[in-house]
Amino acid sequence: MKSTSGYSVKYLRANDYIAQVVERWNSFAHKRQDLLGFIDVVGIHIDKFGVAGIQSCDRFDINRHFDKMKESCEVSVLVWLKAGNSLYFHGWDKLHRGLTRLRIVRVVSDNDKLELIDETDIEIKTSELNKGKIVIGEVKK
Repeated sequence: MKSTSGYSVKYLRANDYIAQVVERWNSFAHKRQDLLGFIDVVGIHIDKFGVAGIQSCDRFDINRHFDKMKESCEVSVLVWLKAGNSLYFHGWDKLHRGLTRLRIVRVVSDNDKLELIDETDIEIKTSELNKGKIVIGEVKK
């Protein structure tokens, strides 16, 4: 699979967002660093209030990333959400039959407690995704 962040940017742009990868390689620390410690991609949509922050990862790593987020930067996440922004996990995995599956999970704050809410599962043709086009297949719940 190519970069999950790159896939998320392509998905957002296909849905009329202005999107950019904000995760960077720190050559001094020899590791990747997320914006504010928890955002890989940002997206802005003309019809939606605030900025969408995306943590892009393997579909099966969402819970591990969420636990790490709560442990290391929960205050920053709460400030991000209270400022009117949104936060999502994009969990990617390859299926057979030339399809890639995207699981979208929203992070919400309920009385300053972070929770995950499943939004949707989408199947996308991998060949079209690699070309920068999104052809959405059947939505799987």
